[in-house]
Amino acid sequence: KRKRKRKKMSAIELLQESQIETARECFNIYARNNVLPLEMLSTVLWSLNVNPSSDEIQKLAGDRKQFKLPHLLEILAKCPTPIDAKEDILHAFRLYDSKGTGSVSLADLKYILSNMGDGLSTSEVNKLLAGLSDPINYEQFVNNLI
Repeated sequence: KRKRKRKKMSAIELLQESQIETARECFNIYARNNVLPLEMLSTVLWSLNVNPSSDEIQKLAGDRKQFKLPHLLEILAKCPTPIDAKEDILHAFRLYDSKGTGSVSLADLKYILSNMGDGLSTSEVNKLLAGLSDPINYEQFVNNLI
């Protein structure tokens, strides 16, 4: 009996259509003449919410110095799945919820929004928090944002 060879599945086949479309759009922004230079690979991956370290990027790139879209898709498919943004945000709120109440004070939330990361302006914070009462149920707050 002859054994049928199994077709080797491409890593790209693991990607969802929406991921491929988003990657294509991002590639088109950063690529020149349909080629993405190595120095832009990390920027593109970060734009796609994939955050490999510099060492991981080098390993994924191998000897390549430039990439066409199929190469980028292969790399994207090999990258670890990004952490769910909602869970990541809730985890950050839990750090401020020392009593485990599921809520955070309005003052703490204003501080977090104004000073963490890029930080929002005072008017942006006020607009975002308008109508909320103290303390704020952060899971409900995050659900309303996402």
